[in-house]
Formats: sequence, C-alpha cells, structure tokens
Amino acid sequence: IHHITDGRPKLETYKYEMAGEDSVSQTEMLVYDMQDRNMVPVNDDAWKDQRMGIFNEPGSGGFGNQGSSDKPPRRKWLSDNPNELYFWRRSRDQHRVDLMVADPNTGAVRVVVEERLNTYIEHQTPHRLANGDLVWWSEQDGWAHLYLYGSDGTMKRRLTEGPWHVDGILGVDDDRGYERAGSGRRPVLHARVSDKRRWVRSHAAQSGEF
Repeated sequence: IHHITDGRPKLETYKYEMAGEDSVSQTEMLVYDMQDRNMVPVNDDAWKDQRMGIFNEPGSGGFGNQGSSDKPPRRKWLSDNPNELYFWRRSRDQHRVDLMVADPNTGAVRVVVEERLNTYIEHQTPHRLANGDLVWWSEQDGWAHLYLYGSDGTMKRRLTEGPWHVDGILGVDDDRGYERAGSGRRPVLHARVSDKRRWVRSHAAQSGEF
C-alpha cells in the first residue's frame, strides 16, 4: 500500500513470478566486442530459471558492501585480466549461489565459489587481491564473515570469526596486507590477508588509515 500524507492510501500491485509457474523471466549474459562487433553468449544454464548478473561496484546502489540504494548501481569488472569476467548465478529457490568466471572470448565458464544453504542466501561483491585471491563475504557458518579464496576456488582460510556480523568490506591495503571491514559490533576491524600468520582483529580509528 502506497501511503501518502493526504488523501486515501493507494494500492499498487505488480506481477511476481511464483515458484512452479510456466512463465518465468529468463536471464542471459552476452559479451559484445566493440571492435569486432561480435557477440558471445556466456554458456551457463546449470539451473532452471536461474538468475545471473555482474557484481556491483562497492558503494553503488543496492545492498551490501556499504552501498546505498539511493545511488544507481555500477557494474564492476573484477579482474585485471580482460579474459576473466566474474559474475554470479542464483537458483530460483535462492538456496544456491555461485561465484563464476567466464572467458569472454569463448563464453566458457567455471565455478570459483559455491554457496549452499537451506535458507535464502545473500551475497556481496568480492574483493580481488593483486595476487588473484578473492575475499568473499559469506553466511555459511550462520554468521556473516569474510573468507579468503584462491583464484582456483580453494578456500585458504577465514579472515573473521565469531558470534557477530560483518556488514561488508570497507577497503583494502594490498601493500600492508590488511582488509578493512565494518561490523555492527566492531565498527571497524582489520584482518590480515597477505600471509599465514595468525589472524588479527582489532579496533581501528574511525579516521581509518589502513
């Protein structure tokens, strides 16, 4: 119901595609070569009625990564390699989400990270480090935390842990090897990502040099 300060409330309706319906919107991804004027489809149709998309630039519209729904979303090409297009796919029941990478020249795809839960799964834009590793936000243990994955999809280690929720990634210092994240319980925290020493979490000044 759209409620306004004066006059009567106005009921607004919209079509929602219910599970099991025959007519469900389908998504596909196409890569267009501006120079050769050639279009290549991304070959990914693993799940019926799945959704696909390119990650948003952190801070732009939508949810997660400290974004604002008031700002228009900007899509982000995660990799420095023009032959790696990172994207996400989500099952119709929203219990499965995969982080994928496609070759824009051929459309071939591979799975990097798999998320499976018996409840609705949320995801955020991962951060790709200079060495190709990925910092991935996940609720896989029941709390929202950060995990470090190799470019081949191997989970190297957790970055944060505990009975509290990481809101999202605020920034990265690749030179010093720290990730900066926001949390309701710990407004700013640092996590070491660059080596195999024991993980460190600490409060940081809100001025936030990192």
